[in-house]
Amino acid sequence: MDAAHRQAALILAGVGTGKTLIQAITPYILAPWMTGEKALFLSDNCTLRERFIKDFPTTPSGKPLYDQWLLYSLEVLPPGVPPPVIVELDANNFESYAFAIHEANLLVANRQFLLNLVNRGDIEADTIGLLCVDEAHFSAAASYRTITNYFDNALLTYFTGSKFRSDSQPLPHVHYAEVEDSDEWGNTIIRHAPVADFEFSLQQAWKLNPPPIKRLTLKEATSEAFLIEEEGVEVKYDLELISYNDYKKRVILEKKGLSINDAGEIMSGGISLKQMMPPEVYETFLKGLESELENTSVEVPHAPVVARPDKAKLDCQARYGAKIRGLVFDLFKQRYLVPDGANGTSLIDRPVRYLKEAIERVIAKGKKPNFKTNQQLVHSAVFGYIKKKTGRNWNEHNEQQYEEVRRM
Repeated sequence: MDAAHRQAALILAGVGTGKTLIQAITPYILAPWMTGEKALFLSDNCTLRERFIKDFPTTPSGKPLYDQWLLYSLEVLPPGVPPPVIVELDANNFESYAFAIHEANLLVANRQFLLNLVNRGDIEADTIGLLCVDEAHFSAAASYRTITNYFDNALLTYFTGSKFRSDSQPLPHVHYAEVEDSDEWGNTIIRHAPVADFEFSLQQAWKLNPPPIKRLTLKEATSEAFLIEEEGVEVKYDLELISYNDYKKRVILEKKGLSINDAGEIMSGGISLKQMMPPEVYETFLKGLESELENTSVEVPHAPVVARPDKAKLDCQARYGAKIRGLVFDLFKQRYLVPDGANGTSLIDRPVRYLKEAIERVIAKGKKPNFKTNQQLVHSAVFGYIKKKTGRNWNEHNEQQYEEVRRM
């Protein structure tokens, strides 16, 4: 971090040795030196990006499944500490949750889509304080150099299981040293090898208990040790940091119907317990409380927060889309309104005003209307009406706005 020139930390770790966990811990280790508030995890392709994100499973609404997060099951983060907010930069759904980038602590991207975002300037370079590059033996490529140069103030950490590139190109921002090696005929040759800051082999990983090793199977690995295997509404949590002992004391007192005020006094019904009891009785009570604190363990609950706002947004969007489609479906249940039903064409043949507008919108885009059923036309009209009234595309609403749309 103090070098005159930019240097990358190089971590050599083989496949299955727990790189994802090491990567997830890295921002907590390097946070004091980060100038931007976010960490960005870069995978070479979509498959590797999705594999990384699978290690942080959540409910459909984006709340963590804490028992499956290694950060908690291995006690890297203690219970009660909120999880990092993670956003997956996925080209397929990016417009739906682009706003969530501002909420994120960790961004997870694949090379090609991140390169597109960089070229468009969609991510502010100064917000990224750490760039974690997986499969870093690819980082000599021009696309990676463009990305690392764009985030020029970010700390660099390279993760790879391969010391050498087949084309012998050096990795940028990494020190090299001469090492003896052998060619395919057994002749001694001198090669330039990257100097690793940390190296972790499969043999070392197996010595750990339990070993963070992926089992080799015909399906995706799910080792026991590495588990490789507020619904939409924004809620602000004002976190109060207290020691475990103070938290345990509060829990024990609450079970007795007591509380602690801001001055640290034990209260009963808004009145100080010390004032209600004779001094000797109060002292006996405190001694009993201290003994109970020493012999009682209290489980700290996990924070009820959304860790994947991107996933929560897509879930919200899908739920309300289904509700709107349900309203359209209910319309066609009223047979007296549309006698030939959802699959007929009477509304296409004789459209009323709002349906005419839906047809005209298609023509205005230079396309030929191709509605085959009443239901297709009504769906188009309904979502077109929503956009006209709100001025937003369907994927640009938050949950409160979706609810307003449903009522409208």
